[in-house]
Amino acid sequence: MEFDDPENGFEWSNKLSESGIKAIWTAIPTDKFQVNWGVHSQFYNFAPVDLDPASGSAIRPIVTNPKNGLLNNLFVSGNYEISPKLSAEAGLRWGLFNQVGRGVDYLYEGEVPGPQVELTDSLKFGTFENMHFYQGLEPRIAFRYRISDFFTVKTAYNRNFQYIQIASNSSAGLPIDRWILSGRYVEPVKSDQISLGLFHNFDQDRWELSVEGYYKDLDNVIDLRNGAQVLFTDQVETELLAGKGWAYGTEFLLRKNIGKTTGWLSYTWSRAWRKIAGVSKNQAYNPRFDRPNDVTLVLNHEFSPSWSAGLTFVYTTGQAVSYPVGSYRVDNQSVPLYSEFRNLDRFPDYHRMDASVTWKNSDKGRKWRGSWNFSIYNLYGRKNPFAYEFRQIYNEDITFDGGSDGEIISSRPGVVMTYLSHFFPRSPTTFNSDEQALFGFTYFFVSPRVKRK
Repeated sequence: MEFDDPENGFEWSNKLSESGIKAIWTAIPTDKFQVNWGVHSQFYNFAPVDLDPASGSAIRPIVTNPKNGLLNNLFVSGNYEISPKLSAEAGLRWGLFNQVGRGVDYLYEGEVPGPQVELTDSLKFGTFENMHFYQGLEPRIAFRYRISDFFTVKTAYNRNFQYIQIASNSSAGLPIDRWILSGRYVEPVKSDQISLGLFHNFDQDRWELSVEGYYKDLDNVIDLRNGAQVLFTDQVETELLAGKGWAYGTEFLLRKNIGKTTGWLSYTWSRAWRKIAGVSKNQAYNPRFDRPNDVTLVLNHEFSPSWSAGLTFVYTTGQAVSYPVGSYRVDNQSVPLYSEFRNLDRFPDYHRMDASVTWKNSDKGRKWRGSWNFSIYNLYGRKNPFAYEFRQIYNEDITFDGGSDGEIISSRPGVVMTYLSHFFPRSPTTFNSDEQALFGFTYFFVSPRVKRK
């Protein structure tokens, strides 16, 4: 992620890259039993957080140390048809995680990091030198029972370990995230999930209807302390707290699989909770990504072998955030004051509609095929907020710069909303107009086909 703030004279970047390799083998001893096994290796690299001040800026440059992790998984799974109505799937994965150098570990008095805890020493590690090691067994099991040719019940249990987390600020301002690897002070997240679902096919499998519920329990989830400063520090562990979490929900899906018009309608009701000592006065609260209602509608229609159209509508409850409850002044600057309770507020609900038309050239035995896709993103120009900035508004103009735009005639506290303007924005853009629809087109090219003799 990159954030460029020319007004304050600095550029901030935090980049993640990952690469991996996976191999799977399969054996089918009988027509009712199948076994899969394999290995998966993943390497994570978190580039140093880089603060690059502009020329002449009073801000000091900051470069943190990199973070690297190597995850190796050994896994085996099997499918067995117990009877014509009952089948089972079970698996076991063994995860082996190493935080490796190049990197630095900081040591604190009492071995518990904190903003006011004294730093006693630091340990430096060379390239690929082992820093910390974690391992965990991840079992899973699922059963499927066919009530009839059209009704099926499925239930499952699985355990997972997650060796990488995100520390996110929950204020309504720019949502800066820091990726956190498991290490000396951060243990892997352990999650246990159970689910139960009912699936129904009807009208000769043209339609599919499903209802599924789940419950997930989590240990060692992290969050930031109140007032945490994570942008410009190499000791982010001093701003972290860990505790428990849980989530539950129900998912409904109606899908049409056959015909000129296909698509699906889904609705999910879900809740996510955290309870961490030192956060929200030790009471349970909703993390930023808690969005109780989620609706998705996808429609595709084929007018002819060459022409088709698509329509997508998405709606979600606004993310949970903390708005300021007041302000105070420091060095003649207004500073927002936040409640000790976390995420009592929400952004406006998010929704948008996208439309597309696709033209495929006919397959006439040529060695290539292609298609044109014309699309409109955010068809009705919904202004979905990306961030809120609570600051002084001068001369009733949110773009007014007191240093270069002339005399300040009026001043009042206000809120500036920032909207998303791109599919994957590098940085937000503030809009004052109502034009939010984006137009685009793409040409898809399929490489030559190989004919077998």
